[in-house]
Amino acid sequence: MTHAFVTVTIPFASERAQDVNNLLSTLGNPAQGAIAAALDEGAFVHFMSIVVVHKEGEPQAHLVLDASADGYAQAACARLAGTIGDKICEVLQAAGLTVPGQDLGAYLEKYRRNVGPGWFSTPGILFAGTPGMSVPRIKAEAQLASWIRDWLERNRNPEPALEKLQRLRDEIFKMPDYKWAFVAEPVPLLGKTPRLSAAVRPLLVSLVRYLLWPLFLLPVVAAIVSLWLFRRSIVHAFLDALLVFGLEIALAGIGLGIAYRWLRRQEEADAPRRSWPARTSSRKTTSPERRP
Repeated sequence: MTHAFVTVTIPFASERAQDVNNLLSTLGNPAQGAIAAALDEGAFVHFMSIVVVHKEGEPQAHLVLDASADGYAQAACARLAGTIGDKICEVLQAAGLTVPGQDLGAYLEKYRRNVGPGWFSTPGILFAGTPGMSVPRIKAEAQLASWIRDWLERNRNPEPALEKLQRLRDEIFKMPDYKWAFVAEPVPLLGKTPRLSAAVRPLLVSLVRYLLWPLFLLPVVAAIVSLWLFRRSIVHAFLDALLVFGLEIALAGIGLGIAYRWLRRQEEADAPRRSWPARTSSRKTTSPERRP
């Protein structure tokens, strides 16, 4: 099961911030009424919040919609529009924004931000919640757990634990609604701890994918220039690219070393002051009732 992390930030005039907050308060915290029922029926949202971010004195405020849902982000925007689109449109209208209901999914997608560690992403760390578990599965397991608790309360007679467990399994197996519990479903989160080599590989892939990929641009450009402009062989073009890559690594290492040394100096210079405040200063902050 893939999880979608949706963060939508929509700008609007700051003078409408209070109107939007007043409307959001009617929806409840947590959500109540029709919007809560619609989200429960949709059964794809793990978490969702809508808040107004506004700094005093700024001409613009932002409506921030944050959601964790099953599936992919673009599809989640469309499903949110189809599930609670009328309520979202009411909030947008309170902010002075008018969006036709049929275009709401595309409108949310327009203002959706990619949050992550990449160079062109909005910096941030996302809360994964229950990776690999869909909302229907979570609800079904909660319902089954509640039924098992009731069954155990009704069957308090003393008997060997293994026999009671087998009797419970037999009772569950007789119920068509709970047959799914006997079919194993892959949940990577609960799998075995991977070996170090298996854990390092995806870490390196993510490191290159999100942060280190710019290092490969200049070597590729150098190889293309070597092939087309200087008419060198493929082997020489590869060596030129390797040389450029080596120079990049060396310069990056020097830069990291300088940055590390500078940060260490800043840390050493930021020593705490252990001197006591002057008596005259402490008197100024002492209340009349408690004089020194």
